[in-house]
Amino acid sequence: GFFLFFFASIHIYVITTQAANIGPFESADRFVTGWMWPIYLLLIFMAEIHAAVGVYRLAMKWGTFDGANPQANRKRLKLVKNLLTAFFITLGLLTFAAYMKIGIEHRDHAGERYVPGISSQQ
Repeated sequence: GFFLFFFASIHIYVITTQAANIGPFESADRFVTGWMWPIYLLLIFMAEIHAAVGVYRLAMKWGTFDGANPQANRKRLKLVKNLLTAFFITLGLLTFAAYMKIGIEHRDHAGERYVPGISSQQ
């Protein structure tokens, strides 16, 4: 949570001060030519682990899934938490890879705005 506070603050600052630069090319340019990819790569892991552990701990604290056999339910809940963590980190990394691919392909046209239906590689 401590590191997330600082890294998420960077992300929030960038997207609020450059709201006009949110789009496929603009975001990908920020990733690649703006060298923000290391921060976003760390954010994928920090945000998901923080959220998953937090929800798991809340469920344990309030006994939401205790049932008749709390020990077995706790193991099941931990398995579900781990599967969801793996799913969301995989989804985040695939999205990250897509932005990196777009940013690398668009590197020569950095700063060019996205216009639907028009490709910069024409």
